[in-house]
Amino acid sequence: MSDSTKEEVSLKDHPALDDFRQATNEVMADMYAEKSLSRLVNTSPYELAKEVKKKVKGQDKFVESFTCDLYLSACRMFRYHLDKTQEKILPKNAGRLVIAPTGSGKSFSLNAIFDALDIPAITIDCANLTGSGWRGPNLTSELLKVAKHQKEDPNKRLAIIFDEFDKVAFDKHRLSDRGFFPQNDFLVLMDGGIYRGVDQDTSFTLDTNYIFFVFVGAFSGIEQSVEKRLMQGLPSVGFAAAASKLEDSSSLRSQVCAEDIIDYGFKPELVGRLGAIHRLESLDKDALKEILTCGNFSVAAKMENLFPRDVKFSISEQAADYLVDYSLDSGLGARVFDPIVTKTAAKALAEATFHYSAAAYELVVSEGDLDVVPTEETDTEYETCELEYTIPFDLELTLWGEE
Repeated sequence: MSDSTKEEVSLKDHPALDDFRQATNEVMADMYAEKSLSRLVNTSPYELAKEVKKKVKGQDKFVESFTCDLYLSACRMFRYHLDKTQEKILPKNAGRLVIAPTGSGKSFSLNAIFDALDIPAITIDCANLTGSGWRGPNLTSELLKVAKHQKEDPNKRLAIIFDEFDKVAFDKHRLSDRGFFPQNDFLVLMDGGIYRGVDQDTSFTLDTNYIFFVFVGAFSGIEQSVEKRLMQGLPSVGFAAAASKLEDSSSLRSQVCAEDIIDYGFKPELVGRLGAIHRLESLDKDALKEILTCGNFSVAAKMENLFPRDVKFSISEQAADYLVDYSLDSGLGARVFDPIVTKTAAKALAEATFHYSAAAYELVVSEGDLDVVPTEETDTEYETCELEYTIPFDLELTLWGEE
């Protein structure tokens, strides 16, 4: 065959280069994962807790205990990454159970911790999960979504937050329908190692050694299980006096142990795999006030970030008390602050943005209701601001109803 008839093969398309690129990418990904894990285990949990507490108010005890627990898992993860054959001689990658009353800021607290560690957190809502074989969403279908994240980088650290986990407890009045509840599916997941799942016709694997498992729930009514356990063996004489000491709900919840979780409706085999039990406290008045007014992550500071650069925004003492009382009376916790303050400040924000008639605004209580008023006039004259939006490409818009 003459040289003129030989097919020219571009060097960049050579098959050997594809193998080289793949091998190089794997080595680089492995080096990045090792460096990332090394940074994680060299981060003091005490320094991490100190940083997180700047954002999370009123939950110091939880933040300190939870970050130390995560550090233990990070050390295990690092050892496993260096030598995967050591899995059998390392402690199990246990989950951690978080008991948090409604409105205690559990989602915000957990996300703040994982954000500080640069760990992506994926939340799975357990409220509607069913057991395998039943109609509706199940654990396997949810884990398939997680597997897609891990497939992009097999060594990527992830956190899975199973929210509303208390909803998968067995219904004591429907013992014959226990297969409907997905607890058996969680047993397989928490066995550790490589999880293999099949969702309809899709097979997938999940390396649980790179995953932080967090199980979160309010566990409403678990105080009854605690009280029943504490009362066992007490003499009948003086029972009323002993019971009166246990009436405080907060005191009872602080004493929750694995035995109480089992009595609540969970299988002992699953509870044994959950590891440490952490508790968030209900937010008190002081903590709620801090969330409203103190620090760079307070509601007032975040609201001020929406105003023009030189315009200040604050919340008066009276308005803070008003919001705190509403939060406690409604039982909704700190989650009610952002929507209420944003709605009340909407008119002032528009005025400040387009007219710049005041240099400072304050949220106050006026005639029994919240209002935002200017507190400092500005001497600078500004014309009405006009915002321009430019579409960087040709776009044909067809209005609904147009032919």
